[in-house]
Amino acid sequence: MNLGKVGFDPGHYAGANKVDTYSEGDAMLKFGLALQKAYGVFLTRTDGKDIDLKQRAIKAKQAGCNTLISLHTNWPESATGIIIFYSVKRPQDKAMAEQLGQALSQATGLKFRGAKTRSYESDPNTDYYGVIRHGVAQGLDHVFIVEHGMHLEFAKDMDNKINALVRAYGAFLGVDKMEWKDILKLATDSPDKWIEAIDVAVNAAKADGDLGVLEIFKYLPLLIEKVYQKGREAK
Repeated sequence: MNLGKVGFDPGHYAGANKVDTYSEGDAMLKFGLALQKAYGVFLTRTDGKDIDLKQRAIKAKQAGCNTLISLHTNWPESATGIIIFYSVKRPQDKAMAEQLGQALSQATGLKFRGAKTRSYESDPNTDYYGVIRHGVAQGLDHVFIVEHGMHLEFAKDMDNKINALVRAYGAFLGVDKMEWKDILKLATDSPDKWIEAIDVAVNAAKADGDLGVLEIFKYLPLLIEKVYQKGREAK
């Protein structure tokens, strides 16, 4: 499945949709930041500020995203389980949404309630949800809203749910397979210096001549990728 560059949209804003001590806006930002820390993915917001739905789509497009996934939880209490919404203008996305929903369900133990569209009764060809409507208008290839269970379902053992979902998204979308330069951007505050130094070492190791044990440096980028992946699998 090729979804291109995938970006995530942590729904709402700080303090939004509170039930007891849970806030959907705060929880989805925490979730999004966990995805970004793990895989370096683009986020439409990285703080508690509210952002217009059109601007979220514009930011994703400007970041070069092909796919935008908007992160949410659901209400009322009867709205349990995972639901994925896709665009009425992209019927081919139903199969992708169903596969993703099954993967997220397996990771969390929450029931997958299906892949759905929602449009206006007065205009069945227009998406009801703004982030989907604007994402399609901006030319994104795929736009999804994912309801990761009802608010209180997600709140229960939330940290473990987030960890499980981060792994599930990474495996399903392929964003867990990062190149060594992107890994360094996550691991250090001076990635450009490290990248330059490693490039010099690799090029020297690949050059003609007998460098002895130093020739192993030609494999340094591959080693970084393997160590990163092993660390992800161990979590």
